[in-house]
Amino acid sequence: MTGLCIAAGSFDTTAALKRMAGRLASANQSLGEATPTPALAIANTWHAGMAHMHAPVTFDDGLVCAIAGEIFDDRGLFREPEQLIADLYRTGHLHKTAWLNGSFCIGILDPTQNRVTLVTDRLGSKSIFVWHNDKALIASSRLDAAIREDIVRKRLSRQGLTELLIYQRTVANQTQYSDVASMTAAQIWVWEDGKLAKQTARKLAWVKPDFSKVDAAEGLASALTRATERRLSDPVRHGLLMSGGLDSRAVLAAAHRSG
Repeated sequence: MTGLCIAAGSFDTTAALKRMAGRLASANQSLGEATPTPALAIANTWHAGMAHMHAPVTFDDGLVCAIAGEIFDDRGLFREPEQLIADLYRTGHLHKTAWLNGSFCIGILDPTQNRVTLVTDRLGSKSIFVWHNDKALIASSRLDAAIREDIVRKRLSRQGLTELLIYQRTVANQTQYSDVASMTAAQIWVWEDGKLAKQTARKLAWVKPDFSKVDAAEGLASALTRATERRLSDPVRHGLLMSGGLDSRAVLAAAHRSG
């Protein structure tokens, strides 16, 4: 399990961060923090056995990047993803994060601009829950860690509660609280000067295929095998939960093919 939290604005961000990080970090988890200015603070947590994970990285220009989760390239686990994200941020190509493989969410602090940038992966597999007003921002990968802060308003949302009762979950960016939003897939949210700007980096769309069903089956098998190889590339033991369905059997076959 990995976690991410951010406190920003004109209040005691350091104390708020420590409280949120303490809620995120359970037993056998590591914790990393960075506070580049009194108005900006960020932390992430990860299981102690995940030796490849990092605390927030601070670069020479003051930029701070923290990642909860993992990013993969064609060779396997990306070992220094913070440098990649920082480069994309500096060159104005942060939208390219929506093409990265992996399950992750990202927090970036830019003290030169007093700016917070939040990013989710293209499938929204790791959401970020965000509350803000014109003076402060609270963000966390776990809703309970954010709403327990006194600064966060806790007005109930009729829409969110209705969705919980009907679907047993909220839909899109709704939560059960009117003032707290959930980041969905391929989102880039920027909080600066008390305002939150939202951008969707990638939208999934149907494109008529230019290949046959046989080619599709072979391509899917190859992609699944490569994806399994990437997931098996990190230096920890792996297990597979067998439900008896098609999905788990396909993953098991891909693992066997990967050796």
